[in-house]
Amino acid sequence: MASSKTFASGAVLTAADLNTYVNPSTAAHIPYAVAAGSVTAAIPAAAADGTVVTVALPAGRFTVAPTVVPGVVASGGVWATVVTVTTTNFTVRLHAAAALPSGYSATITWTATQMTTTTAAG
Repeated sequence: MASSKTFASGAVLTAADLNTYVNPSTAAHIPYAVAAGSVTAAIPAAAADGTVVTVALPAGRFTVAPTVVPGVVASGGVWATVVTVTTTNFTVRLHAAAALPSGYSATITWTATQMTTTTAAG
């Protein structure tokens, strides 16, 4: 894979340059596929440390299970861990440091990345 190319001022960017250095299938520094989003999940007080949420990934976007990085937008003491990842979805488990009030919810933010056509890492 090509890594990068530095262009001088006024240099011509050719089709070969685009195909080599800007194409995610051939350039090592550009992810092959990326998706990001958020979903809000209710956390029942009785299941504060075990709420599992399945999030759908964009159809056809990934050819291997991507690397998923979750985040949580909530008031204090709630975090998420990734449980499983496939090419079509992933599941996260929400955890709480203490009992939560009835009707509590959290927004899970996430980014999924596949670096090459054959592997998520890169």
